[in-house]
Amino acid sequence: MVNPERRRDILERASYFFGRGKRFAGPHRFRAPRRRFVNLIGITATFCTCLAWSAAAQALTLSIGKPYKGRLVNGIQFPTHMGGYTVRNPELAYATPELIGSLLEAIEAVRDKYPNTVDLFIGDFSARNGGRLKGHKSHQNGRDVDVGMYALGNKRLDRFVPMHAGNLDVAKTWTFIEALIRTGRVQYLFVDRKIQKLLFDFALSRGFDRALLNRLFNDVGSRSTDAAIRHEPRHNDHIHVRFYAPWSTLAAQVNPSDTEKRALIELAQAGFLPKKVLYYVDKNQTDLASLAQSFGVRLEDLARWNHLDPHAPLTPGTPLVYYRRAFELEPVHLAESLKPRNLFPLEPVRVASVASLPPVDVSSWKRSEPQKVTAKTHTVRRGDTLWSLARAYGLSVTQLARMNNLSVKKPLPVGLKLIVGWSHGQVSAKPPLKASPQSHNAQQIIHKVAAGENLWVIGRRYHVDVHKIVSANKLSDPSKIKPGMRLKIPPPS
Repeated sequence: MVNPERRRDILERASYFFGRGKRFAGPHRFRAPRRRFVNLIGITATFCTCLAWSAAAQALTLSIGKPYKGRLVNGIQFPTHMGGYTVRNPELAYATPELIGSLLEAIEAVRDKYPNTVDLFIGDFSARNGGRLKGHKSHQNGRDVDVGMYALGNKRLDRFVPMHAGNLDVAKTWTFIEALIRTGRVQYLFVDRKIQKLLFDFALSRGFDRALLNRLFNDVGSRSTDAAIRHEPRHNDHIHVRFYAPWSTLAAQVNPSDTEKRALIELAQAGFLPKKVLYYVDKNQTDLASLAQSFGVRLEDLARWNHLDPHAPLTPGTPLVYYRRAFELEPVHLAESLKPRNLFPLEPVRVASVASLPPVDVSSWKRSEPQKVTAKTHTVRRGDTLWSLARAYGLSVTQLARMNNLSVKKPLPVGLKLIVGWSHGQVSAKPPLKASPQSHNAQQIIHKVAAGENLWVIGRRYHVDVHKIVSANKLSDPSKIKPGMRLKIPPPS
């Protein structure tokens, strides 16, 4: 399916060429008048064929060249309606799908942890067609963005403001950076070393492993030379983030005639972008808050998207628009068969290359203080639905479905045991005197691998280190897990 923004560009291009139609109809003016109508049909048919071909050929986003010497083809304009941020100039907010999905995911992580947080101020991405951008050395191929930081006191910023210990909300800013890195799609974050020091000390005080932080920060700690977070002059008022864009880079290298690969790349790119959904209010659903809960979106966002009073009753049949922002793994894993990273050459550290930064296994991020984590369960009773249970346990329907590998469209069978959360507590210093096999088996979780899942996704879902899952299941090749395979999930550490 062609992206709506791309479709608009195609239609604008069509109207442009149609306005010059006489230019192509020159030879027909010498023919008999009775042939003009037939010729017009032929020209129109040919034009429509070319237009259809152009739509298929131009559907991909292409990141060409380097961040400091490149261009962007069919860049996607960063959405301005999702909430949680303000974009300074939408005309300079074109990017690759990989950047868009990752940035939205990180902003949403801050909103989840700190409700009612003010909007994050975002600066420049790339121009519509990439290339040189005034005031920037890079930002040329859709992989760079300048973002502000969160200020103390939940103060909203409408510009980049120099930050320091007296005005930087270190907790929110670290949550944002942590979420960015957890996406696995960040190559570099350029920020002043004084800001780095504040972030490093905060993360360390919250129990993050010092060895891991040393690998992330280039200018504090042990000053790792291959770290992602690096100092850059005049970056005390914003963070310059550079993302990997493997699919958009691969799209620029694939032969235009290779339609199969192009279709798979477009499928992967679509997995990063928010999806617009149209829903008609049912006669039994007149509460906007309950609908927002069932959609897995925020009430204020749903009200803003539809220009509604969040507390006003709804009329049955009212059309509602909402955006499904969740990152979709299935199309990306399907397209992974192309192995795009294998096509990237090795490059110096200043160049955006996939191979230049050793991978950080974020699934093994731990707190230093030991905790005991157990699953909270609920046995489905007659009348229970995903929506009612999600509301009862303070979850979204999407979260509850994902935690239990369920479809939101199917009813719940009575007697099914669902995971509805996790309880955390300090591990006792003294081990239990006796652990019976029955009590051990009662807490053993068996996970059935779904299509598109990998060990990292499963480990993040259960808060378990990937290596522990591999060890518990004696997997000789962790990459070869298949849908339907049953895995033992050890308790989180």
